[in-house]
Amino acid sequence: MKLIKKIFCGVISCTVAASLFGGIALGVTAADDFSVKISSETVEPGESYTLTLDMENIPSPGINVCEFGISYDSSLVTVESIELGKLAENVTADENLPHPFAYMIDTDVVDVLFSDVSGTVLSGSGTFLSITGKVSETAADGSEAEFSIVPIDRAVTPGSGTSNGKVIFGNLSEEVTEFSPVLVSGKVSIKTTPVTTPATTAVTTTVTQTTTTIVTQPVTTTAKTTTTQPGTTIVTQPVTSVSTVTTTVATNPVTSASATTTTTIPATTTAVTTTTTRDDTLMGDINLDGSITVADAVVFQKYFIKAKSFNARQFAAADFNEDGSVNIFDLIALKRFIFTTV
Repeated sequence: MKLIKKIFCGVISCTVAASLFGGIALGVTAADDFSVKISSETVEPGESYTLTLDMENIPSPGINVCEFGISYDSSLVTVESIELGKLAENVTADENLPHPFAYMIDTDVVDVLFSDVSGTVLSGSGTFLSITGKVSETAADGSEAEFSIVPIDRAVTPGSGTSNGKVIFGNLSEEVTEFSPVLVSGKVSIKTTPVTTPATTAVTTTVTQTTTTIVTQPVTTTAKTTTTQPGTTIVTQPVTSVSTVTTTVATNPVTSASATTTTTIPATTTAVTTTTTRDDTLMGDINLDGSITVADAVVFQKYFIKAKSFNARQFAAADFNEDGSVNIFDLIALKRFIFTTV
Protein backbone atom coordinates (compact mmCIF):
# COMPACT_ATOMS: atom_id res chain seq x y z
CA MET A 1 0.00 0.00 0.00
CA LYS A 2 1.28 3.40 -0.92
CA LEU A 3 1.60 5.61 2.14
CA ILE A 4 1.84 9.38 1.99
CA LYS A 5 3.03 11.24 5.07
CA LYS A 6 2.71 14.79 6.25
CA ILE A 7 5.64 15.94 8.38
CA PHE A 8 5.27 18.48 11.19
CA CYS A 9 8.98 19.20 11.60
CA GLY A 10 8.85 22.37 9.52
CA VAL A 11 8.44 20.54 6.22
CA ILE A 12 4.94 19.94 4.83
CA SER A 13 4.50 17.35 2.13
CA CYS A 14 2.70 18.67 -0.98
CA THR A 15 2.71 15.49 -3.02
CA VAL A 16 -0.57 13.87 -1.97
CA ALA A 17 -2.84 15.44 -4.55
CA ALA A 18 -0.32 15.13 -7.35
CA SER A 19 0.70 11.54 -6.65
CA LEU A 20 -2.77 10.16 -6.06
CA PHE A 21 -4.99 12.21 -8.32
CA GLY A 22 -2.76 13.75 -10.97
CA GLY A 23 -3.13 17.30 -9.72
CA ILE A 24 -6.80 17.71 -8.90
CA ALA A 25 -8.06 21.21 -9.50
CA LEU A 26 -11.02 22.80 -7.80
CA GLY A 27 -13.70 24.36 -9.92
CA VAL A 28 -16.98 25.93 -8.85
CA THR A 29 -19.68 25.78 -11.48
CA ALA A 30 -22.76 27.95 -11.33
CA ALA A 31 -25.75 26.21 -12.86
CA ASP A 32 -28.78 28.44 -12.87
CA ASP A 33 -31.14 25.67 -13.88
CA PHE A 34 -29.82 23.21 -11.29
CA SER A 35 -32.01 23.24 -8.18
CA VAL A 36 -32.42 21.26 -4.98
CA LYS A 37 -35.96 21.49 -3.64
CA ILE A 38 -37.80 20.19 -0.59
CA SER A 39 -41.49 19.51 -1.11
CA SER A 40 -44.37 20.74 1.08
CA GLU A 41 -47.38 19.02 2.63
CA THR A 42 -50.43 19.89 4.75
CA VAL A 43 -50.95 17.54 7.69
CA GLU A 44 -53.22 17.37 10.75
CA PRO A 45 -51.79 17.38 14.29
CA GLY A 46 -50.68 13.90 15.35
CA GLU A 47 -50.49 12.60 11.77
CA SER A 48 -47.46 11.44 9.74
CA TYR A 49 -45.92 13.30 6.82
CA THR A 50 -43.44 12.51 4.03
CA LEU A 51 -41.44 15.16 2.20
CA THR A 52 -39.03 14.65 -0.68
CA LEU A 53 -35.76 16.33 -1.53
CA ASP A 54 -35.57 16.55 -5.32
CA MET A 55 -32.71 17.51 -7.61
CA GLU A 56 -33.63 19.02 -10.95
CA ASN A 57 -31.36 19.47 -13.99
CA ILE A 58 -28.15 18.08 -12.47
CA PRO A 59 -25.28 19.42 -14.60
CA SER A 60 -22.62 17.31 -16.26
CA PRO A 61 -20.52 15.42 -15.11
CA GLY A 62 -23.12 14.47 -12.48
CA ILE A 63 -22.98 14.35 -8.69
CA ASN A 64 -21.12 11.84 -6.54
CA VAL A 65 -20.59 13.94 -3.40
CA CYS A 66 -23.09 15.77 -1.18
CA GLU A 67 -22.68 17.35 2.23
CA PHE A 68 -25.56 19.32 3.70
CA GLY A 69 -28.00 19.60 6.57
CA ILE A 70 -31.79 19.87 6.65
CA SER A 71 -33.10 22.15 9.38
CA TYR A 72 -36.60 21.75 10.85
CA ASP A 73 -38.68 22.90 13.84
CA SER A 74 -38.62 20.10 16.42
CA SER A 75 -41.33 21.83 18.48
CA LEU A 76 -43.81 21.15 15.67
CA VAL A 77 -42.57 17.96 13.99
CA THR A 78 -40.29 14.99 14.48
CA VAL A 79 -38.06 13.37 11.86
CA GLU A 80 -38.08 9.59 12.08
CA SER A 81 -36.21 8.36 8.99
CA ILE A 82 -34.38 9.42 5.84
CA GLU A 83 -34.27 7.14 2.79
CA LEU A 84 -32.61 7.35 -0.62
CA GLY A 85 -34.97 7.97 -3.51
CA LYS A 86 -35.16 6.80 -7.10
CA LEU A 87 -32.45 9.20 -8.26
CA ALA A 88 -29.92 7.09 -6.31
CA GLU A 89 -31.38 3.66 -7.10
CA ASN A 90 -28.31 2.57 -9.07
CA VAL A 91 -25.82 3.47 -6.35
CA THR A 92 -24.05 0.42 -4.95
CA ALA A 93 -22.08 -0.05 -1.74
CA ASP A 94 -18.71 -1.76 -1.77
CA GLU A 95 -18.37 -4.38 0.94
CA ASN A 96 -14.93 -3.03 1.89
CA LEU A 97 -16.14 0.52 2.41
CA PRO A 98 -18.82 2.26 4.46
CA HIS A 99 -22.09 2.89 2.63
CA PRO A 100 -21.95 6.02 0.45
CA PHE A 101 -25.10 7.38 2.12
CA ALA A 102 -25.13 8.35 5.78
CA TYR A 103 -27.24 10.65 7.91
CA MET A 104 -27.80 11.64 11.53
CA ILE A 105 -31.01 13.04 13.01
CA ASP A 106 -30.16 15.71 15.57
CA THR A 107 -32.24 18.33 17.37
CA ASP A 108 -33.63 20.69 14.73
CA VAL A 109 -31.34 19.37 11.97
CA VAL A 110 -30.59 16.26 9.92
CA ASP A 111 -27.00 15.89 8.67
CA VAL A 112 -26.78 14.20 5.25
CA LEU A 113 -23.66 12.77 3.63
CA PHE A 114 -23.20 11.12 0.23
CA SER A 115 -19.84 10.01 -1.18
CA ASP A 116 -19.92 7.37 -3.90
CA VAL A 117 -16.87 5.70 -5.43
CA SER A 118 -18.72 3.07 -7.46
CA GLY A 119 -18.54 5.15 -10.63
CA THR A 120 -22.28 5.77 -10.64
CA VAL A 121 -23.22 9.45 -10.53
CA LEU A 122 -26.50 11.20 -9.87
CA SER A 123 -27.75 12.72 -13.11
CA GLY A 124 -30.86 14.20 -14.64
CA SER A 125 -33.73 14.96 -12.27
CA GLY A 126 -35.52 13.05 -9.54
CA THR A 127 -36.00 12.37 -5.85
CA PHE A 128 -32.71 12.07 -4.00
CA LEU A 129 -34.19 11.27 -0.61
CA SER A 130 -37.42 11.23 1.38
CA ILE A 131 -38.00 12.58 4.88
CA THR A 132 -40.60 10.88 7.08
CA GLY A 133 -41.85 12.04 10.46
CA LYS A 134 -44.83 13.04 12.54
CA VAL A 135 -46.60 16.28 13.45
CA SER A 136 -46.90 17.08 17.15
CA GLU A 137 -50.37 16.47 18.57
CA THR A 138 -50.20 19.89 20.25
CA ALA A 139 -49.24 21.77 17.09
CA ALA A 140 -51.47 24.80 16.64
CA ASP A 141 -53.78 25.09 13.67
CA GLY A 142 -52.16 27.21 10.97
CA SER A 143 -48.58 26.76 12.18
CA GLU A 144 -45.82 25.81 9.72
CA ALA A 145 -42.63 23.76 10.14
CA GLU A 146 -40.08 24.88 7.57
CA PHE A 147 -37.49 22.48 6.16
CA SER A 148 -34.40 24.23 4.77
CA ILE A 149 -31.07 23.10 3.30
CA VAL A 150 -28.22 24.40 5.48
CA PRO A 151 -24.48 23.76 6.04
CA ILE A 152 -23.56 21.02 8.51
CA ASP A 153 -22.51 22.76 11.70
CA ARG A 154 -19.14 21.08 12.26
CA ALA A 155 -15.70 22.38 13.15
CA VAL A 156 -13.32 23.15 10.29
CA THR A 157 -10.15 23.34 12.38
CA PRO A 158 -9.52 22.24 15.97
CA GLY A 159 -10.02 24.91 18.62
CA SER A 160 -10.69 27.70 16.13
CA GLY A 161 -14.37 28.08 17.00
CA THR A 162 -15.04 28.34 13.26
CA SER A 163 -17.88 26.24 11.87
CA ASN A 164 -18.38 24.94 8.36
CA GLY A 165 -20.40 27.33 6.23
CA LYS A 166 -20.70 25.38 3.00
CA VAL A 167 -23.39 23.26 1.41
CA ILE A 168 -21.68 20.95 -1.08
CA PHE A 169 -23.13 19.31 -4.18
CA GLY A 170 -20.29 18.26 -6.44
CA ASN A 171 -18.26 15.76 -8.39
CA LEU A 172 -14.80 14.29 -7.91
CA SER A 173 -13.31 12.63 -10.97
CA GLU A 174 -10.12 13.93 -12.52
CA GLU A 175 -10.85 17.25 -10.90
CA VAL A 176 -13.01 18.59 -8.09
CA THR A 177 -16.16 20.37 -9.25
CA GLU A 178 -18.59 22.10 -6.92
CA PHE A 179 -22.01 23.13 -8.18
CA SER A 180 -24.06 26.06 -6.89
CA PRO A 181 -27.69 24.97 -7.11
CA VAL A 182 -30.73 27.04 -6.28
CA LEU A 183 -31.87 25.85 -2.85
CA VAL A 184 -35.63 25.82 -2.22
CA SER A 185 -37.10 25.20 1.23
CA GLY A 186 -40.23 23.16 1.90
CA LYS A 187 -42.65 23.04 4.79
CA VAL A 188 -45.23 21.04 6.69
CA SER A 189 -48.37 23.10 7.19
CA ILE A 190 -50.50 22.09 10.18
CA LYS A 191 -54.23 22.25 9.56
CA THR A 192 -56.94 20.85 11.80
CA THR A 193 -60.07 19.36 10.25
CA PRO A 194 -63.07 21.60 10.95
CA VAL A 195 -65.82 20.05 13.09
CA THR A 196 -69.03 19.69 11.09
CA THR A 197 -72.27 20.04 13.07
CA PRO A 198 -75.10 17.99 11.53
CA ALA A 199 -78.27 19.93 10.60
CA THR A 200 -81.12 19.66 13.13
CA THR A 201 -84.62 18.87 11.79
CA ALA A 202 -87.49 20.09 13.94
CA VAL A 203 -90.06 17.38 14.71
CA THR A 204 -93.61 18.46 15.60
CA THR A 205 -95.50 16.05 17.85
CA THR A 206 -99.27 16.35 18.18
CA VAL A 207 -100.68 14.95 21.41
CA THR A 208 -104.39 14.23 21.48
CA GLN A 209 -105.91 14.37 24.94
CA THR A 210 -108.63 11.81 25.67
CA THR A 211 -111.05 12.52 28.45
CA THR A 212 -111.99 9.47 30.48
CA THR A 213 -114.89 9.63 32.88
CA ILE A 214 -114.73 7.24 35.78
CA VAL A 215 -117.96 6.65 37.72
CA THR A 216 -117.41 5.42 41.22
CA GLN A 217 -120.04 3.88 43.35
CA PRO A 218 -120.36 5.29 46.83
CA VAL A 219 -119.12 2.95 49.47
CA THR A 220 -121.08 2.81 52.65
CA THR A 221 -119.07 1.98 55.69
CA THR A 222 -120.86 0.89 58.79
CA ALA A 223 -118.99 1.54 61.91
CA LYS A 224 -119.19 -1.22 64.41
CA THR A 225 -120.48 -0.04 67.70
CA THR A 226 -119.60 -1.96 70.80
CA THR A 227 -121.27 -1.06 73.99
CA THR A 228 -119.26 -2.02 77.03
CA GLN A 229 -120.77 0.20 79.49
CA PRO A 230 -123.85 2.17 79.50
CA GLY A 231 -123.29 5.61 77.89
CA THR A 232 -119.86 4.71 76.29
CA THR A 233 -119.46 4.27 72.49
CA ILE A 234 -116.14 3.08 70.89
CA VAL A 235 -115.70 3.53 67.12
CA THR A 236 -112.95 1.32 65.59
CA GLN A 237 -111.24 2.83 62.46
CA PRO A 238 -109.55 0.49 60.01
CA VAL A 239 -105.73 0.48 60.40
CA THR A 240 -103.48 0.48 57.35
CA SER A 241 -100.11 -1.18 57.87
CA VAL A 242 -97.28 -0.19 55.51
CA SER A 243 -94.30 -2.50 55.21
CA THR A 244 -90.99 -0.95 54.28
CA VAL A 245 -88.58 -3.10 52.26
CA THR A 246 -84.96 -2.05 52.30
CA THR A 247 -82.80 -3.33 49.49
CA THR A 248 -79.08 -3.34 50.06
CA VAL A 249 -76.86 -3.51 47.02
CA ALA A 250 -73.27 -4.45 47.68
CA THR A 251 -70.70 -3.14 45.25
CA ASN A 252 -67.18 -4.45 44.96
CA PRO A 253 -64.53 -1.71 44.81
CA VAL A 254 -62.92 -1.33 41.39
CA THR A 255 -59.23 -0.67 41.39
CA SER A 256 -57.90 1.11 38.32
CA ALA A 257 -54.24 0.54 37.77
CA SER A 258 -52.32 2.89 35.53
CA ALA A 259 -49.50 1.16 33.71
CA THR A 260 -46.38 3.20 33.15
CA THR A 261 -43.88 2.13 30.53
CA THR A 262 -40.41 3.56 30.70
CA THR A 263 -38.15 3.21 27.69
CA THR A 264 -34.48 3.70 28.34
CA ILE A 265 -32.28 4.54 25.42
CA PRO A 266 -28.66 3.89 26.23
CA ALA A 267 -26.37 6.79 25.59
CA THR A 268 -23.69 6.19 23.03
CA THR A 269 -20.31 7.56 23.90
CA THR A 270 -17.89 7.99 21.06
CA ALA A 271 -14.27 8.10 22.05
CA VAL A 272 -11.57 9.55 19.83
CA THR A 273 -8.52 7.34 20.12
CA THR A 274 -5.05 8.77 19.69
CA THR A 275 -2.68 5.86 20.12
CA THR A 276 0.43 7.26 18.51
CA THR A 277 3.03 9.70 19.76
CA ARG A 278 4.95 9.95 16.47
CA ASP A 279 6.14 13.32 15.24
CA ASP A 280 4.63 12.77 11.79
CA THR A 281 1.10 12.07 10.65
CA LEU A 282 0.15 9.63 7.93
CA MET A 283 -2.23 11.28 5.49
CA GLY A 284 -5.56 9.45 5.68
CA ASP A 285 -4.73 7.75 8.99
CA ILE A 286 -7.78 9.28 10.63
CA ASN A 287 -7.84 6.97 13.66
CA LEU A 288 -4.05 7.39 14.14
CA ASP A 289 -3.30 3.68 14.34
CA GLY A 290 -0.37 3.85 11.91
CA SER A 291 -2.07 2.55 8.76
CA ILE A 292 -4.75 3.50 6.24
CA THR A 293 -7.70 1.09 6.31
CA VAL A 294 -11.47 1.01 5.96
CA ALA A 295 -11.65 1.94 9.65
CA ASP A 296 -10.27 5.37 8.76
CA ALA A 297 -13.04 5.94 6.21
CA VAL A 298 -15.63 4.89 8.77
CA VAL A 299 -14.29 7.33 11.38
CA PHE A 300 -14.00 10.07 8.77
CA GLN A 301 -17.60 9.59 7.64
CA LYS A 302 -18.81 9.78 11.24
CA TYR A 303 -17.03 13.11 11.62
CA PHE A 304 -19.18 14.66 8.89
CA ILE A 305 -22.42 13.71 10.59
CA LYS A 306 -21.05 14.86 13.96
CA ALA A 307 -20.82 11.39 15.46
CA LYS A 308 -17.06 11.92 15.93
CA SER A 309 -14.86 14.86 16.78
CA PHE A 310 -11.25 15.38 15.65
CA ASN A 311 -8.15 16.61 17.39
CA ALA A 312 -5.40 18.60 15.65
CA ARG A 313 -3.53 15.54 14.34
CA GLN A 314 -6.70 13.99 12.98
CA PHE A 315 -7.56 17.21 11.15
CA ALA A 316 -4.09 17.15 9.62
CA ALA A 317 -4.54 13.54 8.49
CA ALA A 318 -8.05 14.32 7.19
CA ASP A 319 -6.92 17.00 4.71
CA PHE A 320 -6.21 14.18 2.29
CA ASN A 321 -5.94 16.28 -0.87
CA GLU A 322 -3.99 19.01 0.96
CA ASP A 323 -6.11 21.92 -0.22
CA GLY A 324 -6.13 23.50 3.23
CA SER A 325 -9.66 22.48 4.24
CA VAL A 326 -11.39 19.33 5.40
CA ASN A 327 -14.56 18.53 3.49
CA ILE A 328 -16.44 15.81 1.65
CA PHE A 329 -13.89 15.76 -1.19
CA ASP A 330 -11.21 14.58 1.24
CA LEU A 331 -13.46 11.72 2.32
CA ILE A 332 -14.22 10.52 -1.19
CA ALA A 333 -10.54 10.81 -2.13
CA LEU A 334 -9.61 8.68 0.86
CA LYS A 335 -12.30 6.12 0.00
CA ARG A 336 -11.00 5.90 -3.56
CA PHE A 337 -7.46 5.39 -2.30
CA ILE A 338 -8.63 2.57 -0.05
CA PHE A 339 -10.81 1.15 -2.83
CA THR A 340 -7.83 0.85 -5.18
CA THR A 341 -5.26 -0.41 -2.69
CA VAL A 342 -7.03 -2.67 -0.19
